[in-house]
Amino acid sequence: MKKLIFSVVLVVMCVSMFAQFTPYGSVRANYWYNITDEDHQKGDRTEMDLGLQTNSRMGINWKGDGWNSKVEMGLDRDNRVSVRHAWVKRNYDGWALSFGQMEDGLNQLVDQTWSADKALIGYGIVYGNRNPQIRADFGPGLYASLIAPTRNRMPVGTANDIDFLIPKINLGWNGEAGKVALKPSVIFQMFSYNDDICGRDDTVTAFLGALTVDYKDNAFKSRLQASFGLNSGNMGFDGPRNVALWDAAEEEVSDTSTISLAAQVGFDLADDFYLGAGFGFAQSSNDLWDNDDARMGLFLQAVLTGGGFKFIPEVGLMDEMKDPLDNKEGSLLYFGTQLRFDF
Repeated sequence: MKKLIFSVVLVVMCVSMFAQFTPYGSVRANYWYNITDEDHQKGDRTEMDLGLQTNSRMGINWKGDGWNSKVEMGLDRDNRVSVRHAWVKRNYDGWALSFGQMEDGLNQLVDQTWSADKALIGYGIVYGNRNPQIRADFGPGLYASLIAPTRNRMPVGTANDIDFLIPKINLGWNGEAGKVALKPSVIFQMFSYNDDICGRDDTVTAFLGALTVDYKDNAFKSRLQASFGLNSGNMGFDGPRNVALWDAAEEEVSDTSTISLAAQVGFDLADDFYLGAGFGFAQSSNDLWDNDDARMGLFLQAVLTGGGFKFIPEVGLMDEMKDPLDNKEGSLLYFGTQLRFDF
């Protein structure tokens, strides 16, 4: 991955003298109060969270003759500088080819700002994150990507026990019809255990399909997303215990299926005042469990804009509900604000 990112940055630097470039950035700070109940893993307590969000970023967009590119830097969880985007896109007649680190097609989020813009990810929203990939875009919104596979949360053994023979595959379409936008996307990954290394020859197949529907009419906007996944956590997607498990009795992989649903509505009450709300729910099932594992989230926010700043007070609830053993996992109630400056 580092070699791919370095190659992209080198290409961009070599051609930048012939291009137009636009710097940009977003600095985001948060001030939250998090209230957890006695069933939550943190216990019955109230905590303050004040700091710089790790998704603050600075970058540069380049644009040349038939191509464009982006390099964007941000912070990781340890507040160290990291690469968020580094990609080049070459435009041809009727299609385009991109390579580098970029977001896949499952990047349709909602506006929740809590916890570094959580956006209900894993609580109804599915998000594939930024990964090294090669992507082709065709005509009116069609795309196909070959993405670096993810070694994540093996059902048994370690990541060294498995082999990848094909990349992660993402296919989708971003279409519009008047005030409505339809954005279906599917992603697939498969890996096999190496029998010579670990004595197993099982295969784990991971799949996720999502449909996002956007609607915008003057001051009103909405977003609805529904998805179905099979072992989607093994591809790095967040969710309620959404990974394949090992059935020790049958000595085989047991697949976990996950359904997710999220919705958001918002209104521009004035040029500098927006009011929005969102809700999400996700549920995973496995034949090894007596009960499903589910979680939900909701939020209500206002966005006040002025002088380049955004002041975003928000209140919300993140409920872990019950685990497969029917134990309560508690909930987190939060309130506070995000202060954001984009340039």
